[in-house]
Amino acid sequence: MYDTTHDARRRDSATARVWASWTKQLLHDDHHGHWAAITLNTHYRQHALYQLMAQQCWDQSRLRPWDSRHDLRAHGACFYVLPATTWAGRQHFHGLVRVPRADVEPTQWWVPVVIREHSKPLTIRVPMALKRVLYRHPWTHEYREESIFGDLHLRHVDGYVDFLGHDTATTESILNYWRKRSDGELRNFNDSEFVPNEVRMALPIRSRHTSLAPRVQPPTAA
Repeated sequence: MYDTTHDARRRDSATARVWASWTKQLLHDDHHGHWAAITLNTHYRQHALYQLMAQQCWDQSRLRPWDSRHDLRAHGACFYVLPATTWAGRQHFHGLVRVPRADVEPTQWWVPVVIREHSKPLTIRVPMALKRVLYRHPWTHEYREESIFGDLHLRHVDGYVDFLGHDTATTESILNYWRKRSDGELRNFNDSEFVPNEVRMALPIRSRHTSLAPRVQPPTAA
């Protein structure tokens, strides 16, 4: 149920601050990956969505959970998924998708894909590594016109996907949006997850919150 009490919203805000700080550190310290911000409306239930995301990451990177930390760090794809509910009760997801920097070709070789912006289709260009994760069907291996996950939005600039990298201002704007409460949307950081978590665990993060992991309750803010 959508809990709008003052205490609950204060606790949610404290949790969001911790996760935002931790995510910012993750993006800063990941020198082997490119991260793009996503918003997703989908018919998949949460558990089924996470399973499909994990399958895509393993299949498209040709890695497995038991591969070395170096291989996972250098070649692994993964998602950070943040469940959200609008004031009207509609569930959707915010988050990030990671692809290896080594697999991202110069922008002149990027390919067109269709995203959703304000419920309308929009064509932008992305590296092939990102298209494989988001648009290639896991069983037929055919590329869909729109994402296999549902109505997907990717943050973009001038017709190209906008990787966050080490752009502090862009990262801050996204994290501040996720933490915003004035729009009446509940973003549930307690239920956020990295999928697959094995890739996240292979990433070196220098932070006082390094011990945090999905499914583990973040430290309670005073």
